[in-house]
Amino acid sequence: MIKRILFSAFFLLFMLNTLVMSDEQNLPSELLEEIEVKTLRPFFNALKSGNVQLIKRYFSEEMYSEYRVLLEENKGYPDLLRKHYNDAVFTVERGVSSDNRVIVDFAIQFPGKGKQVSQYILQEQVVEHESENQGQTVGEKRWEIRGQQINQAR
Repeated sequence: MIKRILFSAFFLLFMLNTLVMSDEQNLPSELLEEIEVKTLRPFFNALKSGNVQLIKRYFSEEMYSEYRVLLEENKGYPDLLRKHYNDAVFTVERGVSSDNRVIVDFAIQFPGKGKQVSQYILQEQVVEHESENQGQTVGEKRWEIRGQQINQAR
């Protein structure tokens, strides 16, 4: 009887895990490359150079609100970013889509300090701006960073 209950419990957990994981799908390599080239690489370069104006451009409104004080009021923050990320190497490891958003796993390798693996949650947004040629409002698609999950160092 106990074996039957344990088997049923494990089977139920397996099925629930399968249902949850089925919502996540690996990103096509072309889309992951587009996100890396258009969003993540420029964002990482902004971190390394301490360019807070550029960093703000890649944050969603919610993410910006969370970091607003650091980005706007902490005058030493750009220097701190430059020192911290100066020799760091960023690598995008994989991406999955889930619930109209993208989760990208990336690693930051710090020389002599090991590797930190994290995730960014991104969502595609249409940002309106004026066209340079015609003075009309145009919608531009771009990926915004909506959240971050920092995992343990390896």
